[in-house]
Order: sequence, then C-alpha cells, then structure tokens
Amino acid sequence: MKKFLLLVFVTILSTSAFAQTEEGDQSISANLGLGFDKLENVTLGIDYRFNISQEIRLAPSFTYFIKKDGLSAYSAEMNLNYIFPLTEQFSFYPIGGLSFTSYNFDQNPFDTSVNRLGLNLGLGAEMYTYDNIIIGFEAKYRIVSDFSQPVIALRVGYSF
Repeated sequence: MKKFLLLVFVTILSTSAFAQTEEGDQSISANLGLGFDKLENVTLGIDYRFNISQEIRLAPSFTYFIKKDGLSAYSAEMNLNYIFPLTEQFSFYPIGGLSFTSYNFDQNPFDTSVNRLGLNLGLGAEMYTYDNIIIGFEAKYRIVSDFSQPVIALRVGYSF
C-alpha cells in the first residue's frame, strides 16, 4: 500500500502543469481542516478565488466548524493572497483578511449565539496538478475576541 501511495504522489508531482497566476483566473475549492486551542473543531469549507492581478488574489470563503462539546460555528471570510510562484507547479502565499464568525453554544437548558469580527493572518501553499486541479494547504491564525485560534486546512480545487 505504501508503494502504491508513493507511486500516486510521484505521478501527481511529475504531471505537466503550470501555475494559474494570470489576471482574471478563478478557482473554487473545498477544504477540510482543524481548529486548535480552545475550540478543537474539525472544519469543512468552500472558497472562491479570483486573481485581481498576476500576484494578488481575492479569496472569499465560508467555513463550518463541526459541533464538538456543544459548540459549533460558521465563518464568512474575505482574504487577500499575494502569490509567490516558486516553480511552474508550486507557489506559496501570505494570507491576510477579515472574518465574521457566529459561535453557537448548545448547553441545556440554554442555547446561546455569539457573533464576532476578526482578522486572519497566515500562509498557504498550492500545487498545480494536471491543467485545472489544485491541491493546497493553509495555516492561519484567526484573531477573534475571546475565540482566537490557529487553523490548518487541506484543500482541493478546480481552476477555470
């Protein structure tokens, strides 16, 4: 099994691809992640990315923090990425942006919701496999009053 997974990984890395960093390029992605610190929730998300220029990308996203210990949340974010292509197949980018998060506490007999605005700071990397498939990783710190936390996510996207 290990040899098979290694073969798949090497095949993906050796596939001819090119960085999608032209003005007007777009992509949509799904991601799976984990929030750390006080709120150790698994996350599911979706994002849309639009290249304003060759280097600058607008990246709105929606993330759901799956309920754990009576706490769930959702977050709508608007981030900017500055893309640094390292090779034709790989680039990395700093992340900066704003978020709106709604935290829902289901604690019997009381259910409470708290809304917060916050900042996102982090780094991401992506690999361009095949012509339109993107595999990426992001690590960011969400600065939110009473709920700040690091979050990591793996994402798979389609560019068009």
